[in-house]
Amino acid sequence: MIRRALVVLLLIAVAAATAVAALTGEPGRASVEWLGWRVSMTAAAAVFAVLFGALAAVALWRLVFWIVAAPARNARAQAETRRRQGADALTRGFLAAAAGDGAEARRFA
Repeated sequence: MIRRALVVLLLIAVAAATAVAALTGEPGRASVEWLGWRVSMTAAAAVFAVLFGALAAVALWRLVFWIVAAPARNARAQAETRRRQGADALTRGFLAAAAGDGAEARRFA
């Protein structure tokens, strides 16, 4: 919980710093050269591009983990359903036995 709060505060601070840099009139320049491509932009645009890229990477990472964990979630849900059905049958059997209905109690046994 504290870690998430710190991350949110850090993101707010970065966004505020970027906004201040963009509004000062001297926003600075950022240039990236990669595989023969050259991209030149303002520092504010570079920060926003990095933040957007990080957000996209985190979303993709969470999606991969969600897909990988799907079989385990399904198995837990099925086990919980079986447990609930067993407890329900046991309860009904005990109630039938307490009521003196032997046939019904045997059916739920």
